[in-house]
This record gives sequence, structure tokens and C-alpha cells, in this order.
Amino acid sequence: MTGIAFIGQSPSWYQGILTRRHNWPVQRGMSQTDPVILLKRPGMQIYVDADGFPNAAKALLIRTAIRLQVPLVFVANKRVGYAPSAVISSIIVPDGPDLADDRIVELARKGDLVITADIPLADRVVAKGAFALNPRGSLYTESNIKDKLAMRDLMTGLRDSGMMTGGPSVFGKKECQAFVNKRNGFLTKHLKG
Repeated sequence: MTGIAFIGQSPSWYQGILTRRHNWPVQRGMSQTDPVILLKRPGMQIYVDADGFPNAAKALLIRTAIRLQVPLVFVANKRVGYAPSAVISSIIVPDGPDLADDRIVELARKGDLVITADIPLADRVVAKGAFALNPRGSLYTESNIKDKLAMRDLMTGLRDSGMMTGGPSVFGKKECQAFVNKRNGFLTKHLKG
């Protein structure tokens, strides 16, 4: 399955709106809990692992998606707030471990961008040919994802054994700027043509 997921009203309501207003072909599908309409649109889609995604980065990402008209989908186990837009949507998954991750992996396709701080999720989407970007500005690739995953597992083991405490630093202006720079460079490179 490919495309943007719209959740809410009945599939026929969305199909009517999308074909009348935009003349986009529509494919129906079902998520675990709600009707979903998937648009078959060429080009990149951006999926965001929105549970815990920094608000400062979210606002900047939304503006970029609207400006560039790149479909943006937030996937979370709770409602994600954003102003209505034809290119922005969200999927709400049931509360549970890795359900948002599983949905993103199901939807992502080669060439899509997934924004996540979850390294195991990044590994799964990179294996499918998608790209993964950390909200702090690190791009996960086939050449570095296994090293990042090994380091994550090592750090988790150290924290679990009590040899190390704490987690990542606070998401501040420096991290936000690193995200914006990497995102802009990535989109400039991959949206050409």
C-alpha cells in the first residue's frame, strides 16, 4: 500500500471529496481500527513517528510540507494537532508497543522519508528502501544504520545494568537547526526532477 492515509469519516465521503476536488485516484484499505483512504500519488511521502516528536520541529516540518506540497503523515497513538491542509494528515493507532512503528513500516515505500528517533524503526524502513531522518539531524542510511543500531543496543544494555544513567540531551535550538539543515538538504536533493 502506498500513499497518504486519511482517517475519520466514511471511505465514500473521502473518495467523493478527493475525486471531485483533486481528481486523484483513490484506493481503499483498512487500518486496525478506522477506515483509511490511500491516495496513489507519485513522488515522496513523509511519515513522522509523532509520539514524542518535538513541537518546534513539527511546526517547521509542516511549513515545509505545505510550501513544497509534499504529503506529510503523522502516525501516533494520540491526536496530533495541525492546521487543516490538503497535504497533511494523521493516523491514530491503538496504544501499544511498536504499533505506530508497524504502521509506518507498512506504509513506507522506496524513496519515502520517515522521521523518527527510533533506531529500530529506522532500520526497518531503510531495509525497505526508504530514508530515515532523526529529529536531531542525523540521516540513517544503509551504510550507517547497523552501527547506530549496535550502539543503541550497547547503550540500552549499559542503562539497564545501571552502569549509565540519563538519556539524550534536551531538544533545543541547536538540535532544531541541525534537523532543518539536514531536512532541507535531503529534500533539495531528492525532490529534483
